[in-house]
Parts: sequence; C-alpha cells; structure tokens
Amino acid sequence: MARILTPLLDTADFPLAELCAARLDGELYAVDDCFAPVDEADTMHLRAAALWREMPSRVTAERASALWVFGVRDAPPNRHTLCISLATRARVSRSSRWLVRERVLAPSDVQQIGGMSVVTPLRAAVDILTAEGPYGAEQRRCVLELMALGGFGAEHCMARLYARPSTPGTRAARQRLEAA
Repeated sequence: MARILTPLLDTADFPLAELCAARLDGELYAVDDCFAPVDEADTMHLRAAALWREMPSRVTAERASALWVFGVRDAPPNRHTLCISLATRARVSRSSRWLVRERVLAPSDVQQIGGMSVVTPLRAAVDILTAEGPYGAEQRRCVLELMALGGFGAEHCMARLYARPSTPGTRAARQRLEAA
C-alpha cells in the first residue's frame, strides 16, 4: 500500500540529494530543514510542523524561533531557541541545532501550532521588550507585527509588565513601550 505524503518532506521521505534537486527545479521550497511543494502555502502551521519534526519533546519555541513560526522573521534562525518548563523536570539532549533554557511559563503563555508548543504573540512581544541589548527599528517592527497578529495593544503589554514587576528588563520595557 502506498504511503500518503504530508505537505512536509524530509530525508525520511526522499534522499537529501533528490530533495535539493527538486528545490533547484522549482518543485519544492525549504521550510527550515524540511521541504514543501511550491503550491503549499507558507503558513505558521507549516513552519511549526517543520520545527516540531526535529525538536525534542516537551519544549516550547521562543524568541527567534517563535518569531519565525509567526512569520515575523523571514528565515529560521541558525540555532533554534527553545525553552522547557521548570515544572517538567525533563532533560533535553544538547545539540548544535538548538539552545534550550528552563523558564517559568504560565499556561496562558503557550499555544499549540502545527503540533509544536510556541509562546503566544503577547509573550513573544514582552520577551523582545524586556531583552537586554539594543532596541531599534527591527525590534520595534517585530513588536508591532506581533501586536497585529495577536490582536492586542501596548496596554496589554504594559499590563503584563506590571503583573510581574520583578522580571529583569521591566523598566526598560516600559520606557520602550511609552516611546513607541
């Protein structure tokens, strides 16, 4: 009996050389480490499913990986950023493909997309606002796109920041929101 192919293809389906040749022929396009037919829409569900195929279980995509899943970033990061809840007490194998850190996440901070746990757009926006380092036009654009995607405004971000005032970077985040 023939196997039904999913919209995503990887080396379990065909050899890498054939997948790359089909991409060069214009029949497939790359979705992280997977490939999809050119008539398959590049959606957040497809990107999340591609990420889910290669990630360890019980992890949540965050930061650059979540931004890529949401379509705020055009390309996947070279090294995916993932987190695992402190409550799971699970160990994740090391890999050059991903960086995993332990975090406290509320159930409202996580959503399921294409089989993968991903932080919500609100949580991703707050993470950008509270991050150390420069905050310029690119970060502002990402926050605004996340607001549009999640259907929330600056007041929701501010409420989240006031709910957890001891979070590092909260003061800078408030100033960044007020300036925007």
